[in-house]
Amino acid sequence: MPKPFVINITIDGQKFQSADPVRCHPARRLIFMIHNEDNQSYDVTIDPTADMFEKEDVGVIGAVPVNPTTANAAVTVTVSGSGTAGSSKPIKFMLKPKNQFGKGAGLNRYTTYKYTVHGKITGTANNLVDLDPDFDVTPP
Repeated sequence: MPKPFVINITIDGQKFQSADPVRCHPARRLIFMIHNEDNQSYDVTIDPTADMFEKEDVGVIGAVPVNPTTANAAVTVTVSGSGTAGSSKPIKFMLKPKNQFGKGAGLNRYTTYKYTVHGKITGTANNLVDLDPDFDVTPP
């Protein structure tokens, strides 16, 4: 299997730190690696069915989520706090195959996608401020 694309997301000081955008290709694994630099644990969620949009549609009234992955549900991981050593957990998705990208009706576009990362301190209702970074899907 080809090497996956990895987006690194860090929590430090009870805040998500900005993530660098990544350029991806269809039919490849996309891994969101969640790094926790704090002592407490966090629950982190990414929902490609509700929280991924083409970047140009962000903020547009009536914009519909666009899911470029094969996932059909949200994924949540608990990233434990472990002091100075830090702790990391992956959230893994597979991008749709190449034949599901293009300019035709019903296809995902080769474009920039914006997604939302939700987090909260484990066992509490204390939510972190959401992070809204992006990634590009380009032709292979």
